[in-house]
Amino acid sequence: MKSRILLLCLIALSVFCAFPAAHAADTETISFEQLANMYKAGEAVPLIDVRTPEEFKLIHFKGAINIPEDQAASRAQEFAGKPWVLYCRTGRRAGEVAKMLQDKGVNGFRLLEGGIAQLPMFLKQHSAKDPDATRALQKNIVASIPAIGFPIPDFEIKTAKGKPARPLAEFRNKTIIILSWKPGDTRSETALQQAAEFANKNQGVALVPIPAPELDAKTVEASLKKAGYKGMVYLDPLGETAKALNAAAAPTFIVVDKDGILRAGAFSDFNEPMITQGKLSIAQIAEQARDGKPMRFPDSGLYAEKHDPNELMGQQAPVFSLPDADGKSHALADALARKPAVLVFFTLGCPHSRNMLLKLVDYELVNAAHPKFEIIAVSPDSGPEYRAQMHQFASLNKIQYPIVYDPSGDVLYQYFVGGVPQWVVVDKKGVIRHVAVGYSGDTDKILDDLYTQFSGQ
Repeated sequence: MKSRILLLCLIALSVFCAFPAAHAADTETISFEQLANMYKAGEAVPLIDVRTPEEFKLIHFKGAINIPEDQAASRAQEFAGKPWVLYCRTGRRAGEVAKMLQDKGVNGFRLLEGGIAQLPMFLKQHSAKDPDATRALQKNIVASIPAIGFPIPDFEIKTAKGKPARPLAEFRNKTIIILSWKPGDTRSETALQQAAEFANKNQGVALVPIPAPELDAKTVEASLKKAGYKGMVYLDPLGETAKALNAAAAPTFIVVDKDGILRAGAFSDFNEPMITQGKLSIAQIAEQARDGKPMRFPDSGLYAEKHDPNELMGQQAPVFSLPDADGKSHALADALARKPAVLVFFTLGCPHSRNMLLKLVDYELVNAAHPKFEIIAVSPDSGPEYRAQMHQFASLNKIQYPIVYDPSGDVLYQYFVGGVPQWVVVDKKGVIRHVAVGYSGDTDKILDDLYTQFSGQ
């Protein structure tokens, strides 16, 4: 079977089982394509988001009003008077609110088909068909975390003189390359030199180098000068800016186009083809952004493009045995003979994948006395260099659970992996009990709740 590559990390959305929406059959719906065309035409779209305030903060449509589902009944009159578009994560909660409103005699609203969880796949599939409409939709999304395909959140960083700077505003009409780097680290300094050379040759490109924390201005300036960098000197004393951008590891690149859309984010070299970016390098992605070319969402070639991974819920988990970096095989069946299993599909270049791996490290530490799950991390294999980077990351962060590689992509294919991180919880009988795509801060609570359910069986 041909090798398959993962779709790039689009967004940290925690996608749970998509239950059918419980709305009346005559409720009008609106598709993402219709919504995109409305934004393209410059129409103002009145939207109500019925998710929780925490979900709303993570990502929402610009101008949307947040009325959580549990407040909808008491605020029913706020839904009247406008052709509101209601949405949630999967469409289920919006459908239930719609039914409640109709029972109260409130009508005239529409439902967004599929919910916001379908947004990443829509952008990927629609970007080539109608790039203008896709871009109009992208520009009307507000995300509080960096996510490929969406406007990057604004951020502030200090200059060497201690003054606050906002690079996104300063370089609004340019392609911006943000680089988290560490003076003295050979790989970081090479990345900085290559990026600086690229920016110096291209007037439409600005480089924003964010140094590692706790470095003095003199050390940073000397390293920047050696690399040929000619722009503003920035400092990140506490590492807060890099952390907010999910770019704490060095070197990490982020590419932002002229519209403020994040096109790439990766722990990578400047000219290295990346498996998570359709085998494009940061340099190539920056060139595409500089030239105003439509954003390319790489063709993953995975079954997940046609099938939602949530279809796996309640199904028998595909069995597998995959090798770690030392060639030792790890079989799902062996893990399930001991405990329920958590499978996390990831790529090291995706910041949300790294967050998920670290979250599971913390979870194991908290439950070290009485382990609840067997954890297996599964990654595509892009060669010795990638495995070496993974070994370094695992050693630095004291990862104890096995990290295995899927060189053919067959296991990723069987689990419908189209975006990372994707994590799957399998009970001891081998039945898939939970599927989610994206990093979630409440992973530990979800796992604890599932373990309690398993214990009661």
